Amino acid sequence: MMKSRIMLMLAVLAGLFVSACEEPLEIPQEMFLRASVVDNGLTSIEVKVDVPDATPFYIAKYTKSDYRKYKVTPESMVSDLREKVDLGANWGSLLKVGSQTVPFTGLMTDTDYVIVAFGLNGAGEMTTDPVILDVQTEKVSFDIRMSESRPFDFVAEVIPSREDVGWYSFTFLGTRDRFSEMDDELVATYISYYMSNEVSLGSTFSEIASVGTDLVMNENYPDLDVMVAVAAVDEKLRIVSSITRFIFTPSLDGFVAIDEKRTENLHTMIYTYDNRELGVLLHVTGYDKSGNQGVITNAMSFNGDSKLYFGLDFYSASDSQVANAMASLSQFQFNQARMDPQYIPYFEQCTSPQQMLEMIWYTPQNMYDNGRIWDRNDIASIVDICGGEDPDEIVFVLGINKIRQDYTIYPAEYCISRCSLKELGYEFSSVRTREGVSGHRLMDLSRNSLEAVSKADTKSVAKGFVKSKI
Repeated sequence: MMKSRIMLMLAVLAGLFVSACEEPLEIPQEMFLRASVVDNGLTSIEVKVDVPDATPFYIAKYTKSDYRKYKVTPESMVSDLREKVDLGANWGSLLKVGSQTVPFTGLMTDTDYVIVAFGLNGAGEMTTDPVILDVQTEKVSFDIRMSESRPFDFVAEVIPSREDVGWYSFTFLGTRDRFSEMDDELVATYISYYMSNEVSLGSTFSEIASVGTDLVMNENYPDLDVMVAVAAVDEKLRIVSSITRFIFTPSLDGFVAIDEKRTENLHTMIYTYDNRELGVLLHVTGYDKSGNQGVITNAMSFNGDSKLYFGLDFYSASDSQVANAMASLSQFQFNQARMDPQYIPYFEQCTSPQQMLEMIWYTPQNMYDNGRIWDRNDIASIVDICGGEDPDEIVFVLGINKIRQDYTIYPAEYCISRCSLKELGYEFSSVRTREGVSGHRLMDLSRNSLEAVSKADTKSVAKGFVKSKI
């Protein structure tokens, strides 16, 4: 009987011992990580990651160029993650847990990427071998074709390789040498800047970007080349492709430049276009950077009408006579303004005659910063100014007046273009008025400072370019 009880107790103890050892002897699941690309498009990649249940892992993408440039390794990635944790991040925000499909969006088209994934626990220890995937996003290209080209505007057709692609275009004016100096990063910066400006004004994606084949229409100069830059953009107006460039020289059919003149800081010409348009070029090419840079003055005379305003026929007078007459008019206007009670408080705040002068007229620096001004006029409006007669003897005067400490204004530099249209064989009186022709001001890339012109970057300019700022 005693022997039976002893045997029973031994059997119970043996069962308890086996039961107590079951958990410590449990064999853990094998650690693994498998990853594969399941989808890649123009601007996105999806990677499927398989790991044991609740296993944490880390996954990241790099452009192949960056991956090679910075010599990325799984070990360097872990080191960077540990630094982030030391600075306050937590592993939970950096790691993903369990099998899932991981999307990468906002990518560049036609770009090689490297995806790196590996198991990583909350202690910052790698738990699996890394998986490295090479993948390339789909390509988009743009074909740009000239549809219409004129001295002052153009139309181009942009044809993307896919009709579902959104894109944005930007027009630069300048020289081909300047265009070659502008890398894609700089061009993309301009494009992003102007898109953000349009967004800040309340424009939407559909109002800013084009989708599929569309036209680009913009203004240009007769004497500068044009570069149309196009980039694909996503729904958030992020640039997602390389820059496609289309460079051309405007067609000058029907455009005639007459008596183009240049001085040290000034550039003028008179022109006709298509026997319907008549105008002048105002171009400040430089300025005196000292404190006495002067102010801009200009005038235009048709058929001797300068005699009505200056008592002098600008066409037959010498350049020095014209310059002195223009300076005398500025002196009169300046003296009148100084005596006007409503302006006296403003003048009293000035500390020099130069400041007083700048209160009334633009300085050469103002005009230089604003670029060229083409004064464009319908021939019929000029015929009206001439009392129904054809314009003939035309004079365009562009000058810089400076002031002495005794408030005396004097002509410092003058550039004067003249022509007789009759001598050139022009007849205009039968021409009808054409709608939509006005003055335009654009910025260009022909100077040292980088400037650009984009869609609708125009400003009407009155007959008298110089405007009062008081």
